[in-house]
Amino acid sequence: GESPYRMNVSPSAVSAENVVAYDNPGVTNMEGLSTGVYKSSTHFFIQARDAHSNDISDEPVGEVQIIETSATSQINGFFEVTFFGSTVRFDASSFTAEVEKGLQSIPVVGAVTVS
Repeated sequence: GESPYRMNVSPSAVSAENVVAYDNPGVTNMEGLSTGVYKSSTHFFIQARDAHSNDISDEPVGEVQIIETSATSQINGFFEVTFFGSTVRFDASSFTAEVEKGLQSIPVVGAVTVS
């Protein structure tokens, strides 16, 4: 028989220890974790998970992204950040306030702190 009761199981809060990053080996521009190449577009995915490793995909998740550059001489040029199809271009020598303002101009991005 069938039970008259239904159970709805939903993931709980994000657990940083269980969040995974992955790419798609063999798919052009989707191998960012394993084969990222200088001056080439590449992507990878971050999947938020709860303490029981359940995928969390039904709500926005606050996250930290690190973009770090280093050089032995002055960095010239620019870099771009694309998020949900919106791209913002930054001068390589941009100050944190400029990057913060640029990121906040992306429609789906809320408050941002750049340090």
